Amino acid sequence: MSDALIKIVDEQAPDVILIETTGVAQPEQFPPIFAVLAEQVHLANVICVVDSISFARYEQHLKMLRTQVEQCNTVILNKVADAEPDVLAAVCQRIEFLRQPDARVIKTNHCEVDSTVIYDERPVYFEVQPFTHPAEHGFHAFTVEDREVYTFEALQTFFEGLVGRVERAKGIVQTNVGTKCFQLMLSSLSIEDWQDAGESSRLVFIGRELNELNIPDKLSACTMQS
Repeated sequence: MSDALIKIVDEQAPDVILIETTGVAQPEQFPPIFAVLAEQVHLANVICVVDSISFARYEQHLKMLRTQVEQCNTVILNKVADAEPDVLAAVCQRIEFLRQPDARVIKTNHCEVDSTVIYDERPVYFEVQPFTHPAEHGFHAFTVEDREVYTFEALQTFFEGLVGRVERAKGIVQTNVGTKCFQLMLSSLSIEDWQDAGESSRLVFIGRELNELNIPDKLSACTMQS
């Protein structure tokens, strides 16, 4: 990552670099990297997007969710219109407990926020240490991007088979019944229609034992050509 940032700065000299991490990223891994690059770039804002519906349910099982809220300086509380009132009240109370004193919380839907929220420079809440290789958290990510058209029923069955076996899976997929958005987090699977019908599908899987799941072959079996 350090080399990539230096290359971007040297070749393109941007005013701002926006980094979107994986959902299982550990925020404390980044400040040491920026400490090494202090003369080229600096860390200006750390944003955490919180799902109002599922956070309270999964936070007790995944320490990283708590850590992400504790170490950010901007919390975007998403899907507030879809959350039940008692669920929203509980997650707001929990965020209030976890967040840093000066961290701001923005409630929204569909992650719609003013661009200044993203690009505003704010204090970060890390004690910057010399860079060391981050500890292995055991998670791996696997991405599939293709132009296949999938059979919806087969793909739904495939995702249902991943429940409880991966920490996270998501994707925008072209199917025989239209473009669909698949979202899986631990034991919760949601499938929605997606209005922007592109030409390709992209899926991301995050888990500890992805190799054992044989994802490429199982996905291939879900295509219309199979």
